[in-house]
Amino acid sequence: PLNRRFTSRSLVYKQKYRHKRKQSNLDNSAHTSEAISNSSRGFVINRSTNATISQEEIRVLDKGLTFVPTETRPYKKRLIREFDSFARQLRIRHHMSKCHWKTDVQHDTNLDDNTNRISETTVKVPDEISYPFRAKSSWQPPVTNNRTLETYIAKTRDLMIKTKPATEIRYNLTAQDRLALERLAERKDIVLKKADKGSMIVIEDTDTYIQNGLKHVENTDIYDKLPDNPSQPIVKQINDTIHRAYDLGLLDRQTCKYLFQSPSDTRTQHLYFLTKIHKNPVAFRPIVSGSSGPTETISKFIDYILKPIAAKKQSYIPDSASFIRHIESTPYPQDTRLVTVDVSPLCTNIPQQEGISICLKEIYLHYQDRSLCQIAKVFLHHTIKDNHVNVF
Repeated sequence: PLNRRFTSRSLVYKQKYRHKRKQSNLDNSAHTSEAISNSSRGFVINRSTNATISQEEIRVLDKGLTFVPTETRPYKKRLIREFDSFARQLRIRHHMSKCHWKTDVQHDTNLDDNTNRISETTVKVPDEISYPFRAKSSWQPPVTNNRTLETYIAKTRDLMIKTKPATEIRYNLTAQDRLALERLAERKDIVLKKADKGSMIVIEDTDTYIQNGLKHVENTDIYDKLPDNPSQPIVKQINDTIHRAYDLGLLDRQTCKYLFQSPSDTRTQHLYFLTKIHKNPVAFRPIVSGSSGPTETISKFIDYILKPIAAKKQSYIPDSASFIRHIESTPYPQDTRLVTVDVSPLCTNIPQQEGISICLKEIYLHYQDRSLCQIAKVFLHHTIKDNHVNVF
């Protein structure tokens, strides 16, 4: 589990410095808002100059982004559907506990530096790269022969069907707050986004948000306006590459099934912006939402093979707690000054071809496998050079 990576001391560090970070964000953003004083927990920053935000709306937002209002719609069918999904997982676990899996897959190819196509010579690919990716299965396991398990599933489901919904709903919001939440959901004059740092919610005027976004994408050194949407052609190119890699034995069936993109389920990547309230003057960070985008699965593949390479670098720091431990455990002269350097904007200023070449060199040095380099070369080309977004 991820929580085992953090020692109790790391958690103490987080608790110790959380208040300081929050106070620092408030101090740095004090020039941007007068509504912080109206927010009891300090989680809302109102940068809107044209819209009127009521106290009830501020109070609802102040509960944070993880707050879940009481469900008011009929939920019985959804509850039974979720229990059926849970029962499926129980049966799958029971079924798999009786299976003994053995995997022994070999893959071969060669790297051609002058093309993004895959050539046809053979070398072995590490098995560790082959099986971390599995497409989500819809397989329904049969009823097991475990009487205890099947009795639990049947009786629990029957009890859920017979149980009548509660006639009295205990809301975790007042009537005024529920109305305020409905108003916030319908408002088009403001944009609500999480702050770039911390857990605060930033309120921006919609017009201001759009103007800042357009100002950002009008930088022709970074962005190019496309005449049409290239999502479907890119999906076809990626799928053709995956099929060819499978035919040549570069990728196993499970990995190909995971990487394959269905054209009907692929959406255009979306661009949005987060407010850097810790900056003075306030700036905006562009974020590309690649969920269900053309390069989502191959990006995860590249991320998987690059992670162990990054972890071996001397400058690698996984999180803030690790940095604090490093500072406290490393002796420095008394007059040492810590300096931070910020490149703006970092990612868009990295030369694309040079970045791809460095990644391929590191992948080969780490895995000593030319076939993996060839797959990575094609996927890196698509994820970096074919990166397009919808700004509307």
